[in-house]
Amino acid sequence: MREDPLMRIECVFGRLVAVALLVASPASAQQASPAPRLVTEAVRVNVVNVETFVSDRQGRPVTDLTAADFEIEEDGKPVALTNFFAGRKPESAQAGVVPATEPPAAQPGRMEGPQVDQEQRLNLVVFVDNGNISRVGRAAVFEQLRRLLKEGTRPGDRIGLVSFDRRLKESQAFTEQPAVALATLDRMAKESSEGTLIASEKSYLERSMATAEGSANVASGRGSHGQDATAAMARYLLEDIDSFNERNFQLYRSIMDGLIRFVDSLAGLPGRKVLLYVSEGLPMRVGQDLYDEWQARFPTIAVQMNFNPFLQTARFNITSYFRDVIHHANAGRVTIYSIDAKTDRGLEGMSSETPGMSAVPALGAEDTMNREVSMIAFASATGGKFLPNTPGLGETLIRMADDFTSYYSLGYSPAHLGDGKYHRLVVKVKRAGVKVRHREGYLDKPETERLADRTGAALLVAGDKNALEARVSFGEGRKEEGRVYRVPLTVTVPGAHLALLDQGAARAGRVTICMAAKDEEGRRAEPQCKSFDIAVPAERFAAWSGQAATFSFEVQLRKGRCRLAVTARDEVAQEETIVVRDVAVPGGSN
Repeated sequence: MREDPLMRIECVFGRLVAVALLVASPASAQQASPAPRLVTEAVRVNVVNVETFVSDRQGRPVTDLTAADFEIEEDGKPVALTNFFAGRKPESAQAGVVPATEPPAAQPGRMEGPQVDQEQRLNLVVFVDNGNISRVGRAAVFEQLRRLLKEGTRPGDRIGLVSFDRRLKESQAFTEQPAVALATLDRMAKESSEGTLIASEKSYLERSMATAEGSANVASGRGSHGQDATAAMARYLLEDIDSFNERNFQLYRSIMDGLIRFVDSLAGLPGRKVLLYVSEGLPMRVGQDLYDEWQARFPTIAVQMNFNPFLQTARFNITSYFRDVIHHANAGRVTIYSIDAKTDRGLEGMSSETPGMSAVPALGAEDTMNREVSMIAFASATGGKFLPNTPGLGETLIRMADDFTSYYSLGYSPAHLGDGKYHRLVVKVKRAGVKVRHREGYLDKPETERLADRTGAALLVAGDKNALEARVSFGEGRKEEGRVYRVPLTVTVPGAHLALLDQGAARAGRVTICMAAKDEEGRRAEPQCKSFDIAVPAERFAAWSGQAATFSFEVQLRKGRCRLAVTARDEVAQEETIVVRDVAVPGGSN
């Protein structure tokens, strides 16, 4: 899990010692308590679900397949299906295959939305990468997104809106009301874009190189003095390009980190997750087109400096971060549909602001293609689609919405559990003339990382799930530096709700506590987890139900309001409690 330096200041857990205590509760000790829980074995089952999309030669969804029509391989070896679900037309149970559960019936007298099978529920997120969207294509893309939210969603779908402009911002928490999401989308459309500023600065560098080249041609007849001045100017421009590329490299890294963090929080949600990534793409080697341009403008100086554009961009390579996003998305069943916001294809290298064409006109088209490659890879590796910003984008988005209902969910149980490795997937269909899309593989995260994901997800869809009846309380914060406060936090779990293993002279258990946080503007701190071993002497086991396990922490929070999600997991019984609380710093709240 990556660390966000900004969030460590804004709203984050300090690396402080947490203490687990067993404390007697006099009031509860006098009351009748439930029998303590004693178990001898814990069994965990790992089920991998693979959303699969099947279409015919014309691109139309194929919806009449059964479990018998599919074969699935993990790391080149066939595995047996244990679960099967057809999104548009659920099939009846088949031999050896568990059918999808029916949505629970609504309770009489309760006013609530349609009941949805949580494992098949759609969680749709629009992720707007403002760092890589220019003003030109922005309006057209947002108009088509409005159409998708109006026509492409169904009752029960959850819609969330996120933007990234130097930092991750949760613009709209998950809502089941498209009208609410549309209103937020309208506000987002009016926001300024970092990408516009970046494009303006890049255009300035290109103009400066063109101007410097023209001055160099004039100075060529002035002897060594003129040549020295030209070389100095060229080196100065190269330093500006280095600085520009370094800033963009850091920006693109932060975008990758933001995507990883967000898809991890989505991973903790049950059901299907679709992320619409709206951007003009990310170059795998940042700024190579500018270095190529500089070399073409000043070839003699480049030779003297032994300058190599490819080597120059080696330090600005984001390929590994890009691959991490794909791995984390696939680990959490997050399907990415990348929407390219660029509209001026074919005009690269020509600008009304640039004196003449680029020294290498093909560079603009090459940069566009390289960015498209990243968008295509995001989509294809996760089972989604790449959608260019053309006049027909609206219709394409509506057709894409067929994927929300016309899909198959294939489930199987691998022999491994949380081995931390990336496993490749291949799905085959026993029918000629069809095309199959699915995620290329998945990262089998260890259980602690999965728990961290579920804790982060609680900040997306707030609501306590308090099976262990835990209590979370906060004390008043102590000021440390500037607006940062250290706030005491206590998690208490009744002993009667914890399961212990019989180990003869003692009864043993383990509890893992995870915490995640976000501030009022939706900025997030990465979840952190810590496990605690509990040992109770056999002679004291009968009194266990009258005691409680208390876990004490101190967390660093910035002044203002902050939402914290706290998860307590009984590792023996494999039961979890998730508590979400709003904290007013420095006052705290219970």
